[in-house]
Amino acid sequence: MSTPLMWDIRFSAIGYELYGLYDYWAGFSDELKALEKRETLKSLRVLEKKGWINDEIERQNVYQEISHRYQNAFPRLLNYTFLTMLYSISEFAITEFARELKIKKDIELEFTDIRGSFFTQVKTYFNKVLHFPLPTDCPEWLSLQKLRILRNAIVHDHGYWEQIPKNDQKKIDSWIESGDGIKMYLSEIEFTRSFCENIYADVKKWLDSLETNVKIELGKTP
Repeated sequence: MSTPLMWDIRFSAIGYELYGLYDYWAGFSDELKALEKRETLKSLRVLEKKGWINDEIERQNVYQEISHRYQNAFPRLLNYTFLTMLYSISEFAITEFARELKIKKDIELEFTDIRGSFFTQVKTYFNKVLHFPLPTDCPEWLSLQKLRILRNAIVHDHGYWEQIPKNDQKKIDSWIESGDGIKMYLSEIEFTRSFCENIYADVKKWLDSLETNVKIELGKTP
């Protein structure tokens, strides 16, 4: 009879999901230029078959349509998916760490019993209930809070500026002005690749630190 594994595989799954998410996003992002080139050549061949290849207006329509698709629409959808899933994994990780510590310390109060926004719940539950200080005095913690605001703008408002709550608009507008990779295209917010890479690095660094401290607390050495 085999001996069951004596650690929670969800801790390992969090790291795997983060790496998998990044590889998926980066791989598809890398392919966009090649896809744009192939789609352009394919569309020009269609024009040639129709006898329209020398029509400047038809050619410009092809270039504009494909440019919008591969330089705006597709990157936006990829980045929206990436940031949404990055936040989802992060929130799951934090609540799982809280659950493990709750069991270890034999505490009855649930994380969901705490009122307030998610990060208010997190700080209150970890610091005052679990007596487990969080690494909040760092730029990575601010990036995690930024990610939540951006995730909400994507999930609830599909990135449309006019539908984003005014308080969040002010914060996002200040980030746009700071030049850290958030921008406006028509009426939607967009993100540069470097912005996505930087916020991923910050969030992963923060979660790695939290996981290490939680494992030490639980008696599970990294």
